[in-house]
Amino acid sequence: MSAIDFNKILMLFESGRLEVVDLWGGSDRAFRRIFLPEGSVILLFQRQTVELLRYFELLKSLSEQSIPVPKIFGIDAARRVMALEDAGDMSLYLWVNSTSDFSPYFEAVDILARIHELTAVRGASTQPFEFVDLINESHYFTRHFLVRLCEFSPDVLDYIEDEFYGIATEVADSPRGFMHRDYQSQNILIARGKIVVIDFQSARNGFRVYDLVSLLEDPYVSIPERMKFLLI
Repeated sequence: MSAIDFNKILMLFESGRLEVVDLWGGSDRAFRRIFLPEGSVILLFQRQTVELLRYFELLKSLSEQSIPVPKIFGIDAARRVMALEDAGDMSLYLWVNSTSDFSPYFEAVDILARIHELTAVRGASTQPFEFVDLINESHYFTRHFLVRLCEFSPDVLDYIEDEFYGIATEVADSPRGFMHRDYQSQNILIARGKIVVIDFQSARNGFRVYDLVSLLEDPYVSIPERMKFLLI
């Protein structure tokens, strides 16, 4: 895309003269795709200014270290909005389900290895991901998947708590470093034949193996065991 005028984008957006599509979001942020003559752009709206500025620094730092993230076109802290490159809708999840081609996973694993080698990332959370966080996520899985969705009895945790602690203990002994913390097929986009990684909001220092397991044991994509062996 040619150079764009960030201030002009905001002016046109606020005037209601642009086509806008609401995309995914969360409790504290929203993404909107806007259409310009030059192409489409993503606007990220963040409820808290400090979080917007933190994510701005995080993306800048990752880009400076050659991690493929969306390009930043501009930021307005007062309006709590940032304009980002639109990497499209073709996630790794959609790619595999439409083509049965798993080859992009090799690039995804290579990028993950580079992410894990980072030692200084501005804007990343200073709160480390620890053993207790692994246990909390296991309990979340129990409440929302086993009990609410699968309709197990709430006391099912009494029978599997030791298993959770055993797994968490083994993971806690693994190498630590910078982690994405949600490195799965829907956060890996394929744009113009290259991978772009999104949704680094939860990135922090933690257990590197967590990201690899998130990718290879993805609930959205069933990766053949032979492919997992080759990727590892």
